[in-house]
Parts: sequence; structure tokens; C-alpha cells
Amino acid sequence: MSRKNRYTRQKRRSFWPGFLGACIVAGAAYWLITSVWLNPTYEEPDWIGMKQPIFVEGQRMEGQASGTGNELKLPVSVLQDVIDPGIRYEAATGDIIIASPQRVLHMKVGSTQAELNHKDFPMSVEPEVVGDEAYIPLKPLKEVYGIAIQEDSTTGAVLLMRGEIRFNMPQ
Repeated sequence: MSRKNRYTRQKRRSFWPGFLGACIVAGAAYWLITSVWLNPTYEEPDWIGMKQPIFVEGQRMEGQASGTGNELKLPVSVLQDVIDPGIRYEAATGDIIIASPQRVLHMKVGSTQAELNHKDFPMSVEPEVVGDEAYIPLKPLKEVYGIAIQEDSTTGAVLLMRGEIRFNMPQ
């Protein structure tokens, strides 16, 4: 047998064990990723069907938002839970009072005129009451608390991000 022929046979034999080993490793990696790491079950989110669910730090809140864009309003009960329990809504008079150490904001349901530290604070959207829940427009909330909102146009979900000012928030 010539040298060239022997070398070619050794080359062919040494290719197959490496190729077979690579296939086994690739198959095992595929099985591990698809069967162990990925969750094979899909669960419908519990908020599907809600028009505008509100999320704060990944948790869904009980209330829903109202309106969109510049006309977005948030329910007082949610704001009391996550931003400031001192937000007050007086159903008898229709007054909504937001007080922070630096600012006091007084609004009336159904009016675009408000007072911020005893100065006029015009709003383009008025607070409203739907059922028993009062809804506050986004503009005054941004002014007093520095909150930020992100709306998902596909699902309608509203992500509420707290600003720098924090009051009496549960830990």
C-alpha cells in the first residue's frame, strides 16, 4: 500500500468520529434549550380583555386608565396605592386635592381650571368621575409627582413609572 493511499484512509476515518460527536452535542443542546430552558406551556395573561390595564413595576393594578395620549386619566384609587395615599377626592364637592411638600394642587371635577400653589393652573383635560371612581388627567400628576407614562398602542396597557418624588410608599 502506498503512503498516499494510507494517508487518505486515515483522513477519512478521523473525520467521522468528530462529525458524529458534533452532531450529538448539537442535538443535546437543541433538546436542552427547547425542553428544559423554554417554557412549553403558554398561559393567557389575566388582563387580556381589559381596555387599559395599569401596570406599576410589573404588577397589574386593580383600576384601568381612561383616554389616550394627552387625554389620559388615571384613577385616584390607583394613585393613592402607588404614588401618594394623601391624594383626596371629595365626592360631595367634586374637589380633588393633591399635596406634596413643595406643591398643593386643587382641581374640580368637570373643570379645566385648577390652582397650583394658589396660582392658576390651566389644564386641557378635566378630571372626571366614572361610576364611583374619580380620574385625574396626566398633566397635573406629572407636574406634582414627576411621573411618566408609557402606553402600548397594541394592547392598551399603561405603564406607570414613578418620578423622583416619593411619598409614604409601601416598601
